[in-house]
Amino acid sequence: MDLIKGDRIQLIVNTPRGQDAIFDEKAIRRAAVLARIPTITTLAAAQAAAEGIAAMQKQQVTVFALQALHSENGR
Repeated sequence: MDLIKGDRIQLIVNTPRGQDAIFDEKAIRRAAVLARIPTITTLAAAQAAAEGIAAMQKQQVTVFALQALHSENGR
């Protein structure tokens, strides 16, 4: 919490498990929202974010319309 409040965190990956984590999860989410820090809550989303960040760093980002990705021919 101190790192969030101290502007030392840029991205949060929080995948809580079990009942004991509920209190911490709420506190972390609340602090993240107040600090405007993006929060990821699943491992699949964390992997997608990591791949996206890596692609951006390599300047290898290609943008497609969502409709094109779901069309018959793919574009």
